[in-house]
Amino acid sequence: MSRSKLLTHFVDLTGRDVVRIVEARDGWPGLVEIKTTSGLVLAAIHIGPIGHSHRDRSSVERRFQNPNQRHPVTAPLGTLPLLLGLWEENLRPVVLAMEITKHRLEARTRQSFFASLHLLQEAEAFGWAEQTSASGEHLLAFQPWLLPTFVEMRAAGVSVPGSQVASIVAASGINVEVALQHPPERARRAASVLVRSAVFSSRVVAAYDGLCAMCGLDFGLVEGAHIYPASASESPDEVWNGLALCKNHHAAFDRHKVCIDPGSHRLELHPEILSKTSHNDACQRFVDGTFSRLSAPVRPEFYPRPEMLERRYQHFEGLYAWAGR
Repeated sequence: MSRSKLLTHFVDLTGRDVVRIVEARDGWPGLVEIKTTSGLVLAAIHIGPIGHSHRDRSSVERRFQNPNQRHPVTAPLGTLPLLLGLWEENLRPVVLAMEITKHRLEARTRQSFFASLHLLQEAEAFGWAEQTSASGEHLLAFQPWLLPTFVEMRAAGVSVPGSQVASIVAASGINVEVALQHPPERARRAASVLVRSAVFSSRVVAAYDGLCAMCGLDFGLVEGAHIYPASASESPDEVWNGLALCKNHHAAFDRHKVCIDPGSHRLELHPEILSKTSHNDACQRFVDGTFSRLSAPVRPEFYPRPEMLERRYQHFEGLYAWAGR
């Protein structure tokens, strides 16, 4: 099958309601327009078949190979370049997405990419799977109808744990026939929520320079938390509705064990936490490490807006009575 025909076949598998061929060219790359929940994305798709490895490891791995030295991976202006392999040994096709590193762009060398058979089979069974290769490369495998979710992640420069995406696929009740004949929009929308949450978290963490706003912890263990919860109606995904928090302070905040004064940003810990410090050294260290007030973000406009805190206390009415809210 020629690469342009393979591209057309891939679009059919993904769903012409979400992917439109703009210019097939010779299929390396082919320009396509992909509809995501965040908008349209123009992508340059480099796609090829995935076959046996031909190095006496066919029982455990498969191989993808770029066409030849005259066909480097390119990134036409205004496009999102994608390097994809299509695996179709069984009933459910699987897409393998490889990283396009700087040394791969425009490289005029023949390259082979090896993926474990287990990774492909896991994506076939659960919709989405990921793996880090021996060389440190992150590989994603997914069923074609999840292409918009992958593109949304790649365009935003974020990642979502594969286990979370797989859980959404499982919760949607998708089976083989549905996945192949009627692309499950509900699951795509749910996965898109995860992507938007990851984007929000990334922006909030950057606004606090990667440090917990309540204790200053770094180590890459900080995440973005909504003040007015994401589950509430009309909760904005804006930095001023977020806080960068370590896992411990995020959990305490979610369980209403920390109260923030909307005006002064002073922190108050729940009496239950304070009561345990006398007989628990770990609790004492947690209390001692908690700032008296929120640390400042890198820009003044990123400070939590008072109305977001007030709306939080209204939304969780009664749960902050201990702090007089």
